[in-house]
Amino acid sequence: MADVPTIAIASPTFLSAVLFEPYHDDHGTPRGPLRRCRASIVASSAHRPPPSWLSSGAADSSHCGQSAPGGYTVLLLVPSASRKNARGVDGGVRGRIGELNITWPAAAWSLCSCPIKCPLMLHARLSMSPQLTYTPQIPSENLHEQLHVWARQYGPVFSLILGTQTMIVLSSSKAARELLEKRSANYSERPDSYIGQTVGSGGLRLLFLPYGQDWRMIRKLSHQLLNANASKTYVPYQDLESKKMLVDLLDKPTSFTEHIRRYTASVTTSIVFGWRVPEFDDASLMRFYDGFDAYIHLAQSPSAGLLDFYPLLRRLPNFLFPAVRSAAALHVKEKALYRSNWLAAKEKAAAGTLPPCFCAALSRAQRSLGLSDDFAAYIAGTLLEAGADTTGNTLIAFVLAMLLHPEAQARAQAELDAVVGDDRLPTMDDAEKCPYTRACVKEVLRWFPTAILGAMPHATKQADEYEGWTIPKGASVVLNVWALNMDAARYAPPASTGGEEKNQHQQQGGIPAAIDPALFAPSRYLSNATWAGASVAELATHADAAVRDAWVFGAGRRICPGVHVAERSLFLGISRMLWAFDVVAPSAGATLPSPRDMVSGLVVMPKPFEAAFRVRGGGRGEVLRREWAGVREEVLGEGEQWRKVPEGMNIPRGL
Repeated sequence: MADVPTIAIASPTFLSAVLFEPYHDDHGTPRGPLRRCRASIVASSAHRPPPSWLSSGAADSSHCGQSAPGGYTVLLLVPSASRKNARGVDGGVRGRIGELNITWPAAAWSLCSCPIKCPLMLHARLSMSPQLTYTPQIPSENLHEQLHVWARQYGPVFSLILGTQTMIVLSSSKAARELLEKRSANYSERPDSYIGQTVGSGGLRLLFLPYGQDWRMIRKLSHQLLNANASKTYVPYQDLESKKMLVDLLDKPTSFTEHIRRYTASVTTSIVFGWRVPEFDDASLMRFYDGFDAYIHLAQSPSAGLLDFYPLLRRLPNFLFPAVRSAAALHVKEKALYRSNWLAAKEKAAAGTLPPCFCAALSRAQRSLGLSDDFAAYIAGTLLEAGADTTGNTLIAFVLAMLLHPEAQARAQAELDAVVGDDRLPTMDDAEKCPYTRACVKEVLRWFPTAILGAMPHATKQADEYEGWTIPKGASVVLNVWALNMDAARYAPPASTGGEEKNQHQQQGGIPAAIDPALFAPSRYLSNATWAGASVAELATHADAAVRDAWVFGAGRRICPGVHVAERSLFLGISRMLWAFDVVAPSAGATLPSPRDMVSGLVVMPKPFEAAFRVRGGGRGEVLRREWAGVREEVLGEGEQWRKVPEGMNIPRGL
């Protein structure tokens, strides 16, 4: 049984770049990066003879870059420049993977041919003046693309060695379905995150919570309040907030990003806490965003990586790691913010004045579940973190898709016009009669997955074996959603070029395989009966790996419980924007943005771009204002908050 093909990555800060050599197939041909880690250049290279393929004086460079004869090729993780996120907040210094070619004259190897560990070798190598050449292997952004390249080169299951830690990358639906879902009992842990969870969250953040009794308890409650039937009751919240978004787009179309983010944030705060976000710059929302931005800055900092990749460093004094002190201070502020929102909701629930929401059910269940106020506050707070940006970023990506693919926009609008007409807005009751618009929802989740690498890795509880490869205990397991969504075996490039309507659909193994996966083409979901008829949630949990879709919501027992709510928010947002507006370039001849320009983070979003929202004819602008004015007068009161429970809401009581 062999180790998973491995790419060695290390930190030059500690001079521990890892040597590696290729493994060979049955015919002696070099394949993949390496079977297992080798010695480090400084710490251990004096105790290891040159690998067999170097001692002969000729190295095959086809397996790992352009290493010269007598040299090693090493992948390094090095700091890159600080970046700002979409809100202009400093994103901190990020790591960058590059290739370091280290070459010695052949004479250096002949000084010591003994296979026994020999300190002389290090002296010999250094005295021969090695030549060092560093070449970046991937840009500082879009790691998912490089992982996809490696998956095509080394196979759908490979590993990265990050310091002392092993990370397994899954890039096929077959492997993801088998490991994360069929073997979910072993793949539902989370990797240790010292700054992200232990210091920065006090061990309370739901996203990092270990797979155990507490996690299962909260998961059960979340499922009861967010399952397929329960999620239908939140539609009045989504209906009102989407109408507000449309009027905002009508009045200030250039600020579409803010309007979309306010829509999804307000839906989430209403569902979780029972209060609305009337405007994007609402102080309550900004406190959440600012705190979460600061948290992500620290959780993804180089210090956080070092302390996770080299756990022994945690024993060093904290003054050596300012990020640790900052994370501890941030946790104090964050916990105070989360507690204040939780305790306010809890007080209103006791008084009977809290609108139907997650906190209402959580307050009823708190005593029986034995939850502290701190834990309950973090459960609610992290649900807000998870629900607001993911759906909002997806809708922003959809606007980008409409800008780049006007033929898809025109086809969806024609369908909506035929079903809805021009005197009312689309509703959830229209969804079954609008298959192409539903396909737009599925396609944008595939074309621009916000959780592009699964948001958070899984971890193995015990060592495992998959198709002859060994997966060690405690390994992180990354779901490369991007690679799955760009699978050419499932979405083969078309024979013809041009708009999607010119392509002739084919079938390969029952899966649509007509259109280049890089294109936004909703019709790919209409050429297969299973894909066309199923909801996003049904595809995200489908038992057949060949049909399984919507990987952006995760997999196995860690799959996002909010998939039903997200699907409805997306359908209402997409159908109503297309019904009301034409999304066009801001000016004639304007340079169109690239869908590959992304703002990286825990989730990704398109880099800021410009688009114009041109209201469509038939009096649709008047319909938008009439619809918003009516629902606003009916259910909103002081401060634009909920004055009465919208009709049709019937929240389950939970545990």
